[in-house]
Amino acid sequence: MEYLKYSIEDSTIAELLGVQNFSNDEAAVLELVKNAYDANALIVTLDFIDKTTLKITDNGDGMDSEDIKKYWMHIGKSNKGYNLIDTNNNVRVQAGAKGVGRFALSRLGKNIQLYSKKMEKDGVVWKTDWNKSTLDSDSSIENKGTCIVINNLREKWTLRRVEKLNKYLEKTYNDTAMKIRIIANEYDEFVRPHFPKPEPGKNCRANIVLKYNKGILSVSLLLDEFDSYEAIKYCPEMDLKTFNSEVNIFDEFEGNEIVEMEGEELASLLEKLGDFSANLLFNLNATKQDKEKFLYKYLSTGESVDSGVILYRNAFSISSFEGEKDWLGLGKRTRKSPAAASHPTGAWRVRENQISGYVLIDKKKI
Repeated sequence: MEYLKYSIEDSTIAELLGVQNFSNDEAAVLELVKNAYDANALIVTLDFIDKTTLKITDNGDGMDSEDIKKYWMHIGKSNKGYNLIDTNNNVRVQAGAKGVGRFALSRLGKNIQLYSKKMEKDGVVWKTDWNKSTLDSDSSIENKGTCIVINNLREKWTLRRVEKLNKYLEKTYNDTAMKIRIIANEYDEFVRPHFPKPEPGKNCRANIVLKYNKGILSVSLLLDEFDSYEAIKYCPEMDLKTFNSEVNIFDEFEGNEIVEMEGEELASLLEKLGDFSANLLFNLNATKQDKEKFLYKYLSTGESVDSGVILYRNAFSISSFEGEKDWLGLGKRTRKSPAAASHPTGAWRVRENQISGYVLIDKKKI
């Protein structure tokens, strides 16, 4: 009996993995940003030298020749664990795991030069055109970290695309442990946090904080929505500024017409559900009529926040859950129960364009 192994051309596997694993160029750049984050970098710089060249530089741990041979050139193998402590004593949960992130380079460009150095090790230079790859030592590299030069970019990066990339990274990166800087000719900007600190009355009407653990959902609300002087007349025993509660999720969902499962099926799914938290901002623009009718404090808040809820797994968002789509099904709930806020049953549902914020899960607990 003869055992056989597949033989695949380097350029073919690079193109397939590069295209299929990354839906667009921005997602490919994000994967390289994740590599810098996992390498313990404090800053990563994306420098669009011209429309055909991108240089990505970080001050992370770097690689030596053994790392290139053992991990970088080994498809599907990763040396990344769960977390690490960076040089600023921040805990980072590492984003990579599949060992295919390097093929983001293939999505972006045809010719790659990678310069890297680990502390107290000689620098290395890895080059590829996706038909062949070479590895050399380079003692002239002085500082630890990695620099990747992508030549012959497959797409042109105009200023508009660079600005779009900044907004994309702003939404998909949710940490302060590493800074991301983007340079393109006279453009020079750092990626800023996407969500502001929730301040009811300033950028939202209510801040909703959720924490889920083993079937119990803790809810905390901080509000500045109603005219307290007038509203307190109708609910004198109610705190119109804060609200705290704990909800048994099984009891909440059992028998609810919105939920399409019940009994053992529901219990089984809730048992598998890992811990998560959420930080949400509720807002709406009211008419003068509604302001008077519902005793709102104001027509709208002074600062607006883009609607949409993003799902983060630790420091980075999960593809397809980046706030563009109503993945929480708020719109579906509203259509099933379209009652107005004044309905006596209190069955009014928050709409998808009235909520922004994020849900945070952990890669070990999902």
